[in-house]
Amino acid sequence: MIVVVASINPIKVSAVEYVFKQYYKDVTVKAIDVDVDLPKQPIGLDEILSGAYRRSRYAIENVPNAEYGVGIEAGLSQYPYTESGFLNIQACIIYHKSGRYSLGISSGFELPRNIVEYLIKHRDCELEDIAEDITGVDRIGEKGGIISYLTRDFITRRDLTIQAVATAIIPFINKELYSSK
Repeated sequence: MIVVVASINPIKVSAVEYVFKQYYKDVTVKAIDVDVDLPKQPIGLDEILSGAYRRSRYAIENVPNAEYGVGIEAGLSQYPYTESGFLNIQACIIYHKSGRYSLGISSGFELPRNIVEYLIKHRDCELEDIAEDITGVDRIGEKGGIISYLTRDFITRRDLTIQAVATAIIPFINKELYSSK
């Protein structure tokens, strides 16, 4: 089975491979760079989900013989009862070659208010840029992520990505419980 991840970020690729190998024996995970117009820093659930969906479609449509295309997108989504008004979440859409797809979401966490306000004001900036400045870790988005810094290495970006992929794969591993679309 060929599974294509619409990202060359090693964290995303590793998480997809980890989850799919829990449920399927013969899995080859391929990573492709995405050539679609996506916001640098998605803000709002619509932008996050649209980015994950467009990535998943791009993956399945651009690799011959792919069975699944996987799109993963992180961003800020509005939530009440937060100081900043937002949580950072990861969304995963798994798109099957049949046209069926499924969505999964990671747990969310709140960023400091000043970071959220900066990202909203400066739409051309990515969280990774700010996280690198705060932590001094180059390419932090391909390592533990800002979540690793904030939780003192208790939770990593890979953990959140695994959550999103694992919750997105549920309908595919429980076909008898989910009606086809």
